[in-house]
Amino acid sequence: MAYIYTPNRPYFITQKTFSETQYFKTDEDKQLILNEIIKFSHTDKFHISAFAILSNHLHLLGECAEPNGFQTMLKQINGAASRNFNLKHGTTHTIWTADGRYNRALYGEHAFFKVMAYIIGNPLKHGLVKSLNELANYPFCSYNEAVKEYNKPMIENLILETLKLDFETSAAWDRIWASIDQK
Repeated sequence: MAYIYTPNRPYFITQKTFSETQYFKTDEDKQLILNEIIKFSHTDKFHISAFAILSNHLHLLGECAEPNGFQTMLKQINGAASRNFNLKHGTTHTIWTADGRYNRALYGEHAFFKVMAYIIGNPLKHGLVKSLNELANYPFCSYNEAVKEYNKPMIENLILETLKLDFETSAAWDRIWASIDQK
């Protein structure tokens, strides 16, 4: 059964790769997804507020003007990224899994900002960057866009507060605290 999206409501979407395989380990491979996200972020039908692309999943926070718009967008992003990945690597892998898609409607400003911070802080959480300063140089999340739209202290505090609540291992905690010390 297809998920029904309410138009013009923010949604938190996570899309995992098949068997959580790290297909997008390189910057070139992550760029394949980013190129597709950029195409959708410049239309009247979609507003992407935050994104993060990691090696085995991606996160989006956005709104869509049409009830089926997110399904269409994800189908096109996933399809194009898969085709381009397989062409580039000479493979025929199934990249994405339908079971690995999670959608959550957000209600209220508090939820919006917590999810935005979680998404843009994801590269720090997973160790792809070691500090908030490095996060500013990670091109596969919308950290810099959030800083421009709001302000750096607000975004950084939101990220640190959100990640503090979302620790999974002591290594994740170590990365988070190291980023505080490097500010």
